[in-house]
Amino acid sequence: MKRITKLAMVVFLLLTFVLPLTACGSTRGLEFELVANGTGYSVSAGTATSRNIVIPSHYNDLPVVHIAENAFSYNRRITSVKIPNSVTSVGDSAFRGCTSLTSIIFEADSQLWCVTSRTFAGCTSLTSILIPSGVTLN
Repeated sequence: MKRITKLAMVVFLLLTFVLPLTACGSTRGLEFELVANGTGYSVSAGTATSRNIVIPSHYNDLPVVHIAENAFSYNRRITSVKIPNSVTSVGDSAFRGCTSLTSIIFEADSQLWCVTSRTFAGCTSLTSILIPSGVTLN
């Protein structure tokens, strides 16, 4: 009986703490897709339900370099997003219509260089965003 109890505890710990972590410190449920040149990943909402989205800087030992087009669009649950300095571009309409989104935080030394005019369109509650210097608006 003790053996089954220990096995059950190990399974519980794996399911509760280990398997849900896609990347250290990131939001559970995010979806990652390898970019065309195979040097990094693009991220989108996937099955994430958190109000506070934390995008990891790395996934499967490669940097997260892009937030996909329409990645979080019209997600009315999101209130904040933390974007790592590894992200170089944010896709068209990535956060469009996120009406509860109040703040976007880019990590220090951000490598971001490109956003579109529709990236944050319709984010009517957005009160705090500091877009890094050198960013081009397309």
